[in-house]
Amino acid sequence: MNSQKNAWADDFDDIMTVLRDYHFSFLGPAGGHQSDGNQTKFNEMKRALGYNLHIERCDWPDVIDTGIPFEVTLVMTNSGSAPCYHDFPVEMALCDANGTPVWKKKFAFDLRKVVPGKLHRFREFFSVNGVADGEYSLRIGVVDPRLGRPGVRLQSAGEDANLRYRMGSIKVRGGGTVVSLGYIFLLLPGVELFR
Repeated sequence: MNSQKNAWADDFDDIMTVLRDYHFSFLGPAGGHQSDGNQTKFNEMKRALGYNLHIERCDWPDVIDTGIPFEVTLVMTNSGSAPCYHDFPVEMALCDANGTPVWKKKFAFDLRKVVPGKLHRFREFFSVNGVADGEYSLRIGVVDPRLGRPGVRLQSAGEDANLRYRMGSIKVRGGGTVVSLGYIFLLLPGVELFR
């Protein structure tokens, strides 16, 4: 029994390898890691368990036009031992100076595919409508469907009070509004429209 308990602390490097290689999400009780003097090792084990998601990079244009698609690239990593097992959507929001979203849209990718040890790059196109001209804060959040709002904490800087992460600013202008005039051209034999 004591050798089993001591394995948690005495074989720390092996335990950490097993946690990552076999994608552990929790530790069982009664291990030597709970004994005095092993708290540092225990804390490192806890940090390695489950998923630990990071936004490594987010790219978007400085200026967008309403109604015109624009590209956003989001790069994420997972420094934990396991993927996220729940279908939590990742949401992008344009927020005003108070952090209130004026527009938001979910990415199409599956967060469960962000497995440990790899860079995951997601490139998608969005189109903004119904937003007044001006400068906004672009923020990313992971939505907990039970709450209907961001509810999953990431290991990234820039967290606001609503669990959205500030990426930077983006300017919206109305120059992309498309107006249809509805003209119909009839081509008649022998009539040239343009010379």
